[in-house]
Amino acid sequence: MLGVHDQPVQPLARLLPGAMNEAALWIARGGDAQGAEQALDSLLAGLRQAPGTPG
Repeated sequence: MLGVHDQPVQPLARLLPGAMNEAALWIARGGDAQGAEQALDSLLAGLRQAPGTPG
């Protein structure tokens, strides 16, 4: 499985905002806001992490 840093930038740049919009709609419909926040924190931490560094 490839890491996020191994993916082409353009498709990733288009997918991430769509995922954020879906998460916002899910929360607005009564989804788990705290769970979504934790998942987003994990995702952003992974994007900030330099390739090859331990997670």
